[in-house]
Amino acid sequence: HFEDAIDDFTRVLSLGEETAEIYYRRGLARHQLQQKAQAEKDLDQCLKLDASFADAWYVKGNMEAGEGRGEEALEM
Repeated sequence: HFEDAIDDFTRVLSLGEETAEIYYRRGLARHQLQQKAQAEKDLDQCLKLDASFADAWYVKGNMEAGEGRGEEALEM
């Protein structure tokens, strides 16, 4: 179902609905599918639109820590 979610969020973005929430949710779906580079790109765009989006910071930190980059995760 994550693939369907990614398709849906991509479709919404193509219609001009560019919000931090949509990028976050698509990034989260990509993270669940181990699409790390795309997930990180979506989460970065989410945070570009709303730097206070705590859930995106949390997921990015977990991604960094999961890849053995704990120090980088702590700097976020």
